[in-house]
Amino acid sequence: MRAPAASGPALIGISTDGTAIAVDVDHAPHILVCTSTGGGSTTILRNLTAQFLHQGAHALVLDPTRISHLWAKDLPTVTHRGNVAGIHDALVGLAAELKRRTDLDGVPRLMAVFDRVDDTLRHLARYWETFRHEGDPKKSPAISVLEDVLYEGRQARIHVLYNGQASGGGLSLLFNLQRPRCYSTAGGSARTCVGASVSSTIRSGRWTGRFSRQRWPR
Repeated sequence: MRAPAASGPALIGISTDGTAIAVDVDHAPHILVCTSTGGGSTTILRNLTAQFLHQGAHALVLDPTRISHLWAKDLPTVTHRGNVAGIHDALVGLAAELKRRTDLDGVPRLMAVFDRVDDTLRHLARYWETFRHEGDPKKSPAISVLEDVLYEGRQARIHVLYNGQASGGGLSLLFNLQRPRCYSTAGGSARTCVGASVSSTIRSGRWTGRFSRQRWPR
């Protein structure tokens, strides 16, 4: 069996000027992929996750469609969750893993792969409203844990890879994206933009993504 590759950048694709574009979670701990419908964001998440797994990482794959990431379901270092109850429980359980890892050295990276984040966060908020009792926090604990991971995950070697649109419902995020990169698909018919180094505040309700004022490559 071939040994895993050394930890390092993961290739995304080729930019509009022909340059190879890669991301390195040592420098940009979380990765957001924004595309139009059919722009290939799920494929990018799959591609990045496979590369990080090859480097020795583990993965928590949140797959609300239940079919987009079946490729990872039976892999030994992957936990796959599909329905909203499973996604809720997996995120809540991530709080203990975040705390456990914070003071440990040499733990493998954990890639939290979150597909269709817009729709799924709306479903998580509604799910929590269904089961919330008097005295429970108003915000879904699953969403609260995601917020904690976005703030503290770098130290614990937990990295969030997720896709969504620049505006939509589900949550409110403040992004600080350093040089979003864009590349064209074969034939130039679609364009995909990837931002990294995410700093965010999540509030229950709506996602109105705000990006740093930089001109994206054309």
